[in-house]
Amino acid sequence: MKDSGLVRIKLVICPIITGYLMVNKKVSVKRIVELWMTVLFWSVTICGIFLVFGFGVTTRELILSIIPTISGRYWYFNAYLMLVLFIPFLNAGIKQIDINFFEKIIGCLVVLSMTIGFVGKWFELDGYSGIWLIILYLIGAYIKVSPRIGQFKNRYLILIFVVCAIISLLAEYISLVYVGGVKHWLSYLSPMVIISSVSLFILLTRVKVSSPYLQKILKIVSPLTFAVYLLDTHPLIFNHIIKGAFIGVLKYNFLLEY
Repeated sequence: MKDSGLVRIKLVICPIITGYLMVNKKVSVKRIVELWMTVLFWSVTICGIFLVFGFGVTTRELILSIIPTISGRYWYFNAYLMLVLFIPFLNAGIKQIDINFFEKIIGCLVVLSMTIGFVGKWFELDGYSGIWLIILYLIGAYIKVSPRIGQFKNRYLILIFVVCAIISLLAEYISLVYVGGVKHWLSYLSPMVIISSVSLFILLTRVKVSSPYLQKILKIVSPLTFAVYLLDTHPLIFNHIIKGAFIGVLKYNFLLEY
């Protein structure tokens, strides 16, 4: 399944949000079970619906729908589950170190990710791993606890985001046209995707929603985003509905990919 640049930014921001919100909290076992049950429910339900409407669901699909996490059909959830299991240890470690040492840890991890992780695809599986989500969690936690984040002006963050987007597009264009179809600059470990995601997230933390009506809407919509992910990435929905549905858009230009 091919993700656009914006989708990749969204998936990078999700564990950053988790770090920002959970750094001073405890993980609920009940919540972990609820997430797993949600995955199982939608996996089986979607398979059942396709079976009822005669889409020719195979026996293999039926079995895989019952064991969605073991089968690996939801790679992001599996990686996220690994992150959640490590949160108590990560939070305990963060509480034991000072902010300066925390910054050095974050700096080393980000540099490694944007260099040997990005170029050589070492240890982070090109971003498709729980290790990468753990690093993003630490970034989110740092944004929450660091007093230095407030020193970044909004206009500079917006500028950084725009510049990173432009650089990514240019680099991707050069890769596609002159290098021979190498699509790498919109990957999860791309320096531009990482920097733009962090910049965008910091900006979003500064948005104040004062309207009680909008707050209620956000509380209703927020939990539904996980269900949307499960629907969008389910193999049956992707292969029978989404795949090829928007191929006509590609004729306009590759800039839409970002």
